[in-house]
Amino acid sequence: MFSWLMARLIDQLRSWRDRTYVRPWALAAPVVVLLICLPLLRPLRHPDPMAMSHDEAARLATIAAVGERQTLVIDPAWARFSNQIIHDRTNETILYADQPATLGVLLGGVYGLLTKLGFTLDSNPVLVAYLLTLFGSTLPVAVGAGLVYRMGRVFELRRSLRATLGLGVVCASGLISYATVLNAYAPASALVLASVACLVQVGMSRNPRRGGGWIALAGFFASLATVIEPTAGVFLALLALSAPAMRWRLSIRLGALLLYVIGCSVPLSLHAVLTIPVTGDLRPGFLHPELAVHARAAPLPTSTSPGEFSTLDLGDEGDWIDDSMWLTIGRTTNRLGLVLFGSHGIFSHFPILLIGIFGIFAVMHRHWPGMVKLLAGATGIGALVLIAIFALHRAPMLEPMFGAPWFAVFLPLLLFWAGAWLRRPHPWWTWTLVGIAAAFSVTVALIGATYPFPRDGYSGYSAGGAARELFLKSQEDETRPSVAWSR
Repeated sequence: MFSWLMARLIDQLRSWRDRTYVRPWALAAPVVVLLICLPLLRPLRHPDPMAMSHDEAARLATIAAVGERQTLVIDPAWARFSNQIIHDRTNETILYADQPATLGVLLGGVYGLLTKLGFTLDSNPVLVAYLLTLFGSTLPVAVGAGLVYRMGRVFELRRSLRATLGLGVVCASGLISYATVLNAYAPASALVLASVACLVQVGMSRNPRRGGGWIALAGFFASLATVIEPTAGVFLALLALSAPAMRWRLSIRLGALLLYVIGCSVPLSLHAVLTIPVTGDLRPGFLHPELAVHARAAPLPTSTSPGEFSTLDLGDEGDWIDDSMWLTIGRTTNRLGLVLFGSHGIFSHFPILLIGIFGIFAVMHRHWPGMVKLLAGATGIGALVLIAIFALHRAPMLEPMFGAPWFAVFLPLLLFWAGAWLRRPHPWWTWTLVGIAAAFSVTVALIGATYPFPRDGYSGYSAGGAARELFLKSQEDETRPSVAWSR
């Protein structure tokens, strides 16, 4: 008996010795992302608090309030760093950030641990802001690259190509630009990728009844992305249709939908608990302009080129213009052109995304698993819905951000489907054009990563503005006095 146990133990130890614990190709893309981003984080390159965007300052105010005082009520001193502040419905002296509070609460827990170690935004502003940016934006983007590597198995690519796809999705879609500053777009995009990865895992399983936990986790990630960045709500709804649309028995489909809803309930309940006492409903503060403390100063266009006419005030002629169907169509078409090819456009910054669109069509025209086709279709429909919403929206398109952050939640997922295009043979000239588009997209994204959210914004082509910020130091930046963090 003893000899038998020893033999089993030796066999088990040998199996552990021969087992692969570290997969270099799986870690390659996340490690490269970290190596690129860590020297570029905003607190390291632009430590002056007046160099922060209004969005980042308001988010830090919430994190500080949660970590130091366990409340969402921010210190009034933060109002000098941000104009994204609202007041309480009943007391104008009680201030909150106007953003969805979930991300601030989650990072407030990280900040609470830092305060127990003696690191605060008052005593170590650069280090603490650096660590918060690392946990809130950089690590989610790095994990997103690893998730793409994992999902790439569905395309039956070899490991090196899957690692390249993971790195390319993060870099060429512009997601890496938002990994160097504290914001909601980077973690929301990574969570959407995580939700799709869970559903891909279910679709590749031979026994769908064993994938109930993955479906619940997919709902959890999708709803968490939504409560962090509301534009992800489109995918929360579309991904809910994936499991019920599969060719499973009715009972399994209903059970899958129920599990998805259960997974969604936790983040949505947290959002309700955090938001309703502040605004009175589920809408975050930025959707309540009556509560705004500061008037939002919309940046004005620097020129009156045809691409900018949609942002101009039409004055007294607005009444008859609104009644004109043809002018409405023209204005919408103009805004669609701005969304796709304007100074903050999708394809003017990242033309490689066209290959992702071709990949979706490739999936639809081949014998792929049903779940994969549904996810590819959901990606395309979600992209069209968000583009249509912003094309029809009449607010100024100019924003103090790099590229098109409004679409960051779906651009990496859209580019992921380029894996279906990669597995097919193509002529040399096609690979040459794709290589040029990929090199341009990656270069633009890396330039944007140096300063994605400048305080004064980008009034023109944001890649050109980021390049000027990188290579040319203006006299104003040299003489601008430093502002203390004391509150």
